[in-house]
Amino acid sequence: MLNLLKADLKLLIKNKLLIVSAFVYLFFFIFMFFQKAFNINSGFFQKDILTPYYLIVFNLALLCVTNNFFMSIVGGIVGGESYENNTVSIYALHQGRHKFIFVKILCFFSFSAITSVFIAIIGFVEGVIIIRDFSDMNIVLILKFCIIGFLINALNGIFAFLLSFLFKKIFIGVFFSIVGGFLLSFFSQYVKIFSNLLSKDYIYVILSDTFTILSDKSDTQLVIKFSSSSNSLLLSYLICILIIFSCIGIVFLISRKREYSV
Repeated sequence: MLNLLKADLKLLIKNKLLIVSAFVYLFFFIFMFFQKAFNINSGFFQKDILTPYYLIVFNLALLCVTNNFFMSIVGGIVGGESYENNTVSIYALHQGRHKFIFVKILCFFSFSAITSVFIAIIGFVEGVIIIRDFSDMNIVLILKFCIIGFLINALNGIFAFLLSFLFKKIFIGVFFSIVGGFLLSFFSQYVKIFSNLLSKDYIYVILSDTFTILSDKSDTQLVIKFSSSSNSLLLSYLICILIIFSCIGIVFLISRKREYSV
């Protein structure tokens, strides 16, 4: 199982679409750091608060707010690449269809976790460059923030995973995951029921409770939108987890009904 997971992760990180999007996304984080730490005229210059701990928290909060596009690409690739490479039947027949899907899901979750930790490490390095002050470092809270980052990563990529697996095309999964989110957001302004389908409403309840340090420090670059939703924090966590596992369940059902042949 571990060898299969390693093989899937290697294929994922070698995907050209992922490489390009990862570099673009990484450049975005570096640009945000430059604006905050070096560009005095940016309007976001706050060099005096940029400790390693603060930048870890800032980067993870930024990840949670902006990762929809990137994680949709990740989910789409993991869910659809085997179909586009015409290797799905070989994997499914030799590994067993349930093991095949389980490895794919593990690959997606593993990359979601790796992304969260990697962004935290970048924040730490950035902080060391600016202010080598570790007095405010809180490992327990950093672990909590990384877990939140992982949860939001998984939530924002799972629809693309499901759709690309269903339609056997990476593009379809990525496109409809991103566009569908925008359409729901647009129609939710006019039709109340659509707002209940928006995962971002539940996400912002979680973020509002988690990244309070940004408002405490009066961060001008990333203002977490405090949700006006009446949903409780516990309900928001449960809904997000339920969405993820519901999508996983649908993928298993599709795989069970689907015919695989070499």
